[in-house]
Amino acid sequence: MRKIILSLFAMALLISCSSKANMKNVPDGFIPRTVVIDPGHGGKFSGMDYSARKITGYKDVKVYKTKMVDGEEVEDPVTEQIVRNGKKEKIIVTKKVPKYKTIKIFKEQDIALSISQELRKLLEKDPRFKAIMTRETDKELGSTLAEDLSARVKIAEYNNADLFVSIHVNASSGSGRDTCKQQGFEIIYRSTGKDDKGRLDTPRGSTEEEKKQDVERQENAKKEGIALAAKVSSQMRKKGLTQNRDPYSDYVTGKMNLVLRKSRWPAIIVETGYICNEKDRKIMTEEPVKIAEGIYNGIVEYGKQSGWFE
Repeated sequence: MRKIILSLFAMALLISCSSKANMKNVPDGFIPRTVVIDPGHGGKFSGMDYSARKITGYKDVKVYKTKMVDGEEVEDPVTEQIVRNGKKEKIIVTKKVPKYKTIKIFKEQDIALSISQELRKLLEKDPRFKAIMTRETDKELGSTLAEDLSARVKIAEYNNADLFVSIHVNASSGSGRDTCKQQGFEIIYRSTGKDDKGRLDTPRGSTEEEKKQDVERQENAKKEGIALAAKVSSQMRKKGLTQNRDPYSDYVTGKMNLVLRKSRWPAIIVETGYICNEKDRKIMTEEPVKIAEGIYNGIVEYGKQSGWFE
């Protein structure tokens, strides 16, 4: 029992010393910066998923005869067909196809929440920050996807967010059960101050002066979002995490994300890895702290760059 008490005391002392070290170069009267952590999806809006399977046996299936052409399996051309009763018919052969059993289903909503919870722990230990979660359980925030996304923005607005970090999981097209070659994290920042149809995205009923001020806020949020994305990206790489591509604007995806477009503060979406890639999936599910530390370190570096603290 005495050893346990001493261990707990040592841990408390370590946390205390760490907190004091973090506050060493913070100006007097410093107000903690609010970071809104947004675990993507939740509830009926589950996001991406991946079914891990194992082979339990094989079954015989009748298929058209095929051959490899330029690395792809295709049906044999006419020359491989047979003539029966004066008509050309495709050759049918028996092929052994594996039978699978689903071992576990990995869901984006669960992975995003796990990483977000680890990020919150890191921020809560640092007196320079105040952490707010948009959701803490597997539950949607609205009856429709638009309502769900809008609710996340409103939480940030209500808490006067200084930063908004949305945690997600990536997947290649149609990779519900198949593995994919794509690997690594991606970070997305907001594009312009316009909606998906190119219209100026300002509050309805605004005067011309209010619109002008709002556009300036959006442009600043975009600029700072790019800076935040760069710092987080750099720190995630330093943690040994693979980066799939450089940070990019949500305009590149073809559809601007509502939580970015409605943000009037630096905001990013962190696609932490590809759920269909075994290496990425292993890190996301078994080492969520590693990802959270990279994001946290990036936030700290952004804070230093912005002059919040030294």
